[in-house]
Amino acid sequence: MSICFNCGRLMPEDFKYCTVCGTEANDKFNRVFKCIRENIGRTPIYLIMTYSGLSREQAVSYLEKLKTLRYVTGNIRDGYLITAAGAGIFKEKEQGKMASLEKNKAIIRSLYEAFNKHNPALLDELLAPDFIDAPNTPFELRGLENYKRFEATFIKAFPDYQDIIEDIIAEGDKVWVVGKVTGTHTGKWEFMGITFAPTGKKITATTVNIFHMVNGKIMERKSVNDMLDFLRQLSVIEYTEKGKKLFPENVK
Repeated sequence: MSICFNCGRLMPEDFKYCTVCGTEANDKFNRVFKCIRENIGRTPIYLIMTYSGLSREQAVSYLEKLKTLRYVTGNIRDGYLITAAGAGIFKEKEQGKMASLEKNKAIIRSLYEAFNKHNPALLDELLAPDFIDAPNTPFELRGLENYKRFEATFIKAFPDYQDIIEDIIAEGDKVWVVGKVTGTHTGKWEFMGITFAPTGKKITATTVNIFHMVNGKIMERKSVNDMLDFLRQLSVIEYTEKGKKLFPENVK
């Protein structure tokens, strides 16, 4: 939210003219107030000047105006403190931000539920039509339908597949998830143009996924996976003699 320089009424952040008194938006005035909102405690004059690009005299004049409108209190020596009226704007903005982050995490939890129910059709509600998986890697997949086919193939190969969220963090338009994948390879699996016959092997893997959210949809996923260890568990690749000595606990 922003405020009108003339009458002090609350306005949308990108307003051009006050809808109450018609005064044109004052960008520098709002930058001064934004600086105080983002430094909710005492804010020194030099920080306000640096943030807003104003001279000392200009910054002081705008701060005095904010005091007149009862959005801040304080002085040049001790710094400026946002008042209850100003804090209301700050709280409203923070609550909106937190609600958005929780919504993004809820969408990702629904995605993992869809994985674990083995129903790729549920992805239609969660992924954007132009979803990209593993961008700029040899594993890149573009488009929702291509990704659904990939998931369906994986589920046939690992029919008891589960991916359990162990940790989830949201910030901005990103959601990070640490997950634990388990499954048993009892079906044919096609990967990177190679077909792997069923091995009956059980696999366990830790994955880190980073999801990019746009307008309530998942637009992109980047993953960090140990594919070498995954293939080793399937006995597709084996350690060299030196590797067996370095990692004896992984040699059966």
